[in-house]
Amino acid sequence: MVDEVIAAKATAQPQFTQLQTTPFVRPKLGERGCFEVNVAARAGARQRKEATVACSIPGYSAFTLQADEGTSYYGDDAAPPPLAYFAAGAAFCLLTHLQALVHARRLDVRDMRIEQRMQFSTTLATTMQQGGAPDGRCEGIETHVLIDSDEPAARIAELVREAEVACMAHQTILNPTPGSVRVVVNGAEAESRPASARR
Repeated sequence: MVDEVIAAKATAQPQFTQLQTTPFVRPKLGERGCFEVNVAARAGARQRKEATVACSIPGYSAFTLQADEGTSYYGDDAAPPPLAYFAAGAAFCLLTHLQALVHARRLDVRDMRIEQRMQFSTTLATTMQQGGAPDGRCEGIETHVLIDSDEPAARIAELVREAEVACMAHQTILNPTPGSVRVVVNGAEAESRPASARR
């Protein structure tokens, strides 16, 4: 995988055998627009993984992404780890909303940057050999939005508040999100339940 492209436009949409996707319906004025980001991911050798990801909104192509882990966690350090995509996705999503609001409001902004720290913890590294209950979590997200602009500071601060509330990635992290996990073994359902929450 070292010689492969880590992210590239996919030649086809992701293929699913269990997941039922929902076609995009353009919302009417004032309605909530609903869309999906659908992922088909497969484990490879050691800690290597490949995913094809597609957004259901028309005009968005599917992309193939490679992921790995560092050498200290059975990986080859050949691609970003999954949590790097997760953290970058949160920063990118917030920047997307900031950029959209700047364009829509025709604000004079010269530069926008995000410096972000996400802290994670897990007990898996210390429990997988001898058993025990694994516990992984995000301990927090710290986001610094750096904007160069001649607009009033209060207007920029309000812009950032609006973008954060609109940012689906940040809201997923900051608020409880319903979820489910279905386990299929050799084509037969073994378990279907709500996603595990921290106890």
